[in-house]
Amino acid sequence: MIKTRWLVGLAAVATGCAALLPTPAVRHAPPSAAATGAEPAIHGLRDVRGAIELHSRHSHDGTTPVSTIARLARAVDLDFIIITDHNTLAAKPEERLTGRPLVLVGSELSTSAGHLLALFIDQEVPHDQPVERIVEAVHAQGGLAFAAHPLWPKKPWTRWDLPIDGLEIFDFSTMLNEDATPWLLLKALVLPNPWFWRTTLQRPSAVLAHWDRQLATRPLVGISGHDTHAHAGLRPFLVDSFQSGFHLVSTHALATELTPRALADAIRRGRCYVGFDGVADPRPFLFAVQHRRGVGLMGDHIPWQPDLTAIVRVPRRGVITLYRDGKMVGRSHSVGARWVLEHPGVYRVEAFLGKRPWIFSNPIYVEATP
Repeated sequence: MIKTRWLVGLAAVATGCAALLPTPAVRHAPPSAAATGAEPAIHGLRDVRGAIELHSRHSHDGTTPVSTIARLARAVDLDFIIITDHNTLAAKPEERLTGRPLVLVGSELSTSAGHLLALFIDQEVPHDQPVERIVEAVHAQGGLAFAAHPLWPKKPWTRWDLPIDGLEIFDFSTMLNEDATPWLLLKALVLPNPWFWRTTLQRPSAVLAHWDRQLATRPLVGISGHDTHAHAGLRPFLVDSFQSGFHLVSTHALATELTPRALADAIRRGRCYVGFDGVADPRPFLFAVQHRRGVGLMGDHIPWQPDLTAIVRVPRRGVITLYRDGKMVGRSHSVGARWVLEHPGVYRVEAFLGKRPWIFSNPIYVEATP
């Protein structure tokens, strides 16, 4: 699906050889508030990281055994991987539901509305039926339906009216297609593969803007997608290798334990974020809203009330930006920030190290009271 395969193929061989102004929606919490307010703790939750949308030999365009993908994931200390071969659950017998990494099997379904990830399902869902029935069938199994590479020019997701659970807010295919220029080839010619990916990395502005528009109408969970087939390039020099993808980015979930059920629950609730681990380890990351009765985390719905305080903590000094309804409303160059929220809205956080994306949070929904 990468339209520049011939371009990155040549690059892979060479590689192997060599904003808007702030609005008055928030205000910085005064030092006294920061000094007297206890830092919220995320008790009972662990930050587990994994890779979603991986293609094995069971896909028509994949050749890698599931066992090899799992071994590569273990080598970079991933907690879970989700295999999503095209229109099949053929890898189900190779699932591993305990230990690290969990090896889970879903499917990428080719529908009339675009590509849909069917996650946490046990029975195959035929893709050659109305897309409404597909989403119903996924949910009937307790599964999750995510739009894969939703703005991919060749086949974008078109049915935003359907009750899907979320979308990929970052994926490798879109990133490569957006940067399909001679500059891409030049970078690949002179840089080792990991550095090629890091310097190609950019904020997925179009997808994030689309996500913000959708969030104005209903909750929608954002995850990262690898879409790795390990076939862009010439062996043994592959631009879309599993190793490079696993090093660069992952979906981090705040789960009660490392089990399929707890992982599905965390992702379903939006208690997760996209972390660019190849830029720097984002853990521990905290995005919370403190209110009179406690603390709201990503995915939570909180009635608006005076003196709600958004709290962000990151492990290294970076550029932290708070968004409300898609507009920047606060920015801090630090390891953390506190803002008093003055309006209802959908709040989310982005963090950068220098010019590189580092963390994209899921939203906290601060809802107007009747």
